[in-house]
Amino acid sequence: MQRSRNLWILLITLACLAGTLAWKSPQTVMSALAHPAYADSPRAAVEHFWHLMDSREIVTAKEMFAGGNSAELRTWIQRVEKNPLLSLRNVEFLNTSDGRVLDVRVSWLSPPHTVQAGTYSFVLEPQGEEWRIVDFKPVR
Repeated sequence: MQRSRNLWILLITLACLAGTLAWKSPQTVMSALAHPAYADSPRAAVEHFWHLMDSREIVTAKEMFAGGNSAELRTWIQRVEKNPLLSLRNVEFLNTSDGRVLDVRVSWLSPPHTVQAGTYSFVLEPQGEEWRIVDFKPVR
């Protein structure tokens, strides 16, 4: 009885793995597992960028940029490095018609209990199997 149960678990696991590989190429699956920013969604890339900024992984966040020389990126890097207590509170996607341009409202919490919120427009482009941020600017 125990052998039969283990065999069924093994077969179900292999079927799930085969289904995943048939749905996406192995390179895409491994890239998405290793780097969630490279998932096949611009929203996932933007959300992952803000989480990297929150966890102070500045080098990895810079790698998500196609050019890497955005003025707003430099401003945010300085802001995050100056205030170690600044923490991401919310990332809210606003309705946009174009999939390559996303409007995002971001809220940060900074002690003593002050919330800093801003709306940003992100421009993204696909590069191979991943999405890269071209630029982002505050929406006024």
